[in-house]
Amino acid sequence: MLTTLRTLRPLRTLRTLRTVGALALAALAAAPLLASPATAAGPVEIKPAQLSRGADPATPYVSGGEVVDGDRRVDVPGRSASVLGRSGGGYVVVSLVGDTWTTSRVGTGPAATIVEGPLPEQVTLSGDGGGVLVTSFLQRRTAIDYYVAGTGDLVRHGLFARFPRVLDAEGDRVVVGGPDGGYLWNVRTNRRTLVDSGIVYAADISSNRLASFDKDPYDGGCSQVSQLRSPRELLWASCREAVRAFAPDGDRIVTQHKLTDGLGAGRLWERTLEGRLLASYTVGSHVGGVTWEDDTHLLLDAYGTRRWAVVRCSQGSCERASAVRRTPGY
Repeated sequence: MLTTLRTLRPLRTLRTLRTVGALALAALAAAPLLASPATAAGPVEIKPAQLSRGADPATPYVSGGEVVDGDRRVDVPGRSASVLGRSGGGYVVVSLVGDTWTTSRVGTGPAATIVEGPLPEQVTLSGDGGGVLVTSFLQRRTAIDYYVAGTGDLVRHGLFARFPRVLDAEGDRVVVGGPDGGYLWNVRTNRRTLVDSGIVYAADISSNRLASFDKDPYDGGCSQVSQLRSPRELLWASCREAVRAFAPDGDRIVTQHKLTDGLGAGRLWERTLEGRLLASYTVGSHVGGVTWEDDTHLLLDAYGTRRWAVVRCSQGSCERASAVRRTPGY
């Protein structure tokens, strides 16, 4: 069942977005919430090998074939592992077991396989750790499967037009977004609610945040952030930057240039949701993973030209949260 919450903009594809007139852009550019270029302070250049060593990340991570979570160590099967997060008393990890990518739950007895085959970038763990979502891109549509993390049971097989992605999940609720809009999908009832008809690219259910482009960003489209549950109210906008991640309480964002592609951004901005610049960061090569450790601290996989490390930053102050490793050749 489809219920429309937001009808301010018609459903549009990337192609038809190019026909939108310039008046909408002019109105958005004049809005008081529009983020101006980062001129409040010069960029902080992150050089991982030169930073002082701080505490390990407060979130679980993989080191030496184990999940490390404070003083706890849990073995991970296979190699090339990544941890998606906590799940009950254990963790959900994706690793290469033999020649097969395997999503498993570890830390609650022997490793239990949830699903085999999907690549790490296809797998999402819900914020409460209860569900694992697997995205598969088919010829002209996308399949999203929801598994119970604790048992591996398949709860729902959903099909979506074109190529949306899972942007966030919490309990039974999943935000699915892409060029044809954003939907709040209840995996128990299969009810789908249209929440935004723009190009939806980021969401956070727990902090009630949603980010979209008003049209194709390669044709001048601008970012807009609103409340997920009240998407008519504009909270922040920028015609240059796009949201990379929302802080857990929703009061801060980390952004990158809206046309970033390739390995990743070489520059990030830390802002309040009102758009006030807290800091900007640059790195010699690129930034890989970006997460919020808490409401005020970022964890960045900062890749210099020769060395990389997990770096903790807040308002322009940075320290290392991991050992320094050699930047791989690409």
